[in-house]
This record gives sequence, C-alpha cells and structure tokens, in this order.
Amino acid sequence: SASYIVINKTYMDDSITSKQTEEELVELAHQLIPLMDSMNMKIMKFYSNSKKLVNSLDPTLLSKKVTFGDKDPIFEESKVLGMHWDADKDIIRYVSKFKDVE
Repeated sequence: SASYIVINKTYMDDSITSKQTEEELVELAHQLIPLMDSMNMKIMKFYSNSKKLVNSLDPTLLSKKVTFGDKDPIFEESKVLGMHWDADKDIIRYVSKFKDVE
C-alpha cells in the first residue's frame, strides 16, 4: 500500500520501490499522489521505466529526465540516493570518483 511505501521505502525525499506487474505499479502510484498531497508533500518528480505508469500520470508530475518521443517515453539516466539508475537497462550503479561499479 502507499502508506507502507512512505514509511518503509522513503529516504529523505525519494521513495523507491518496484512491483511485479505494471498494473500494481500504476495502482500504487495513483494511491501515493493523494496520500502525499494530504500531507502537503506534492510529488514533483515521478521517474519510472514503466511506460504504462508514465503514460497514466499527469506530465507535470514526471521528472524532467522523462521525455516523450513520437509515441514512447524516453528515459535519461537519473540519480537516486547517490547512485545512477539507467532506466532503459534497469541497472543501478554506484559512481565513485575513481570508477563505476555495477
């Protein structure tokens, strides 16, 4: 549920989770929006590699790292909790000043 994500999967101002299906992810995201709004914490940067989720959201809620091509969203690599997430490849990398570690 959305409250579980806020309590257990939120670090500073980032909530990070995954779901088995895109339908579960869409449902969760649409629960999180009003929950966060009720606490005066508007979601500002949804970032997901689920095309179904991204297409279901108001574009003003999406990270600037998500853009739209002719039909499909385009995902740029983004940082989360000091790590880099390549949404297209679904890989999280820790980037040190010496080298990337996957």
